[in-house]
Amino acid sequence: MVGVINIIGDIGSEVTLKSVMRQVKSQPKAKSFIVNIDSDGGSYFIGFDIYHYLRGLSSKGYKITTIGRSKVCSIATVIFLAGNVRKVLDNTMFMVHMPMVATRDGDMKRSDELIADAMELKMLEDEIVNFYAQNTTLTKEELSILMAYEDVFLSPDELFEFGFTTENKAIEVVAKLNINKMSKKKSLLDRIQAMLKADIVMKTLKTADQEDLVFQGVDDDAEIKAGDHATINGEPADGRIVLADGRVLEFENGELIEIITEEYLNEDLDDVEALEEKLDEILEVQELVVEVLEDVQDEVEKIEEEVVAKLKNYKAKLKKATSGSSQNYKREAVARNSNTRVSEISKGIKNLRNRKTK
Repeated sequence: MVGVINIIGDIGSEVTLKSVMRQVKSQPKAKSFIVNIDSDGGSYFIGFDIYHYLRGLSSKGYKITTIGRSKVCSIATVIFLAGNVRKVLDNTMFMVHMPMVATRDGDMKRSDELIADAMELKMLEDEIVNFYAQNTTLTKEELSILMAYEDVFLSPDELFEFGFTTENKAIEVVAKLNINKMSKKKSLLDRIQAMLKADIVMKTLKTADQEDLVFQGVDDDAEIKAGDHATINGEPADGRIVLADGRVLEFENGELIEIITEEYLNEDLDDVEALEEKLDEILEVQELVVEVLEDVQDEVEKIEEEVVAKLKNYKAKLKKATSGSSQNYKREAVARNSNTRVSEISKGIKNLRNRKTK
């Protein structure tokens, strides 16, 4: 069963965490949920509470599909990103911006109170920029430029390109509002990247694979050094990267740890050659051991053959000797029996003769 959660209206007044939880509990047989979102935004904190609740459902095995309808603005975009599958209806107004604080007319504050408010607001700005950076394909630098505008409306193509939606095509509806908030020659991402390049000092080096290794905050004429930070393909550089000029750079999570010089590489090469020589010596010794073992095996086989032959010869002689003794024993026994019978016969003849004489 597919359940339905409606997040329609102001977040914090018309939509609360309790109202969302109530909708879920009213559909106990649901194994997945479609979350319809039509909201101008609202409470920053309640919006994040709803986001974490929906992500909790997802971690328990529920499939969450968020669908943007008509308007998905401000904190509602955070809730939208809770979906495993994320779609928008055609002509949905999807808008992001930095957190803002509502003030009352005539509300008087001291300077220290204003500073405290500003610090809190800056913390929220950093938090939401980090959130979008972790859940979309945009970098923090790109997001900072993008969200510096008061209201930024994203088209369906941009939503997919930036990772807000999981499908490239908006859901078509019969009745179209046909609102076009942005007419532009270049894509929004191109304009953001152009502004980043214009405003941020950077140095770009080519790798051996002809990829761009970009060092932020390093002037193009300056030499790179340990501690500088760089990205490659929009991701923090990591591990060993070989430059087109032959230099080897060691990075850890975007930070340049070491520049490996040619002399260092030659030392490594010398170590490798020394190890190769040691390996050759070991292999030679191994070959000698194998040869000796083969010779020993041959000698053992010869000794075994000689022993077997001697045993066979000994057995044959023993059998022959045993057989002759047996025959002699039989002859002696027959002779003894024969002599006994002759002696008895002689005695009998003598007895007959004596009787006749008498």
